[in-house]
Amino acid sequence: MTTSIHIAKGLNQMHPIQSLIEQAFENRAEITPPPYRRS
Repeated sequence: MTTSIHIAKGLNQMHPIQSLIEQAFENRAEITPPPYRRS
């Protein structure tokens, strides 16, 4: 999933809305971290 996040960050420069979507996913991940994502 990290690769998709990097791509999303790259698109932020061209698509500001992508940044909002990325933040939404990050916020959800912080609240309920997926089982495959271990920090």
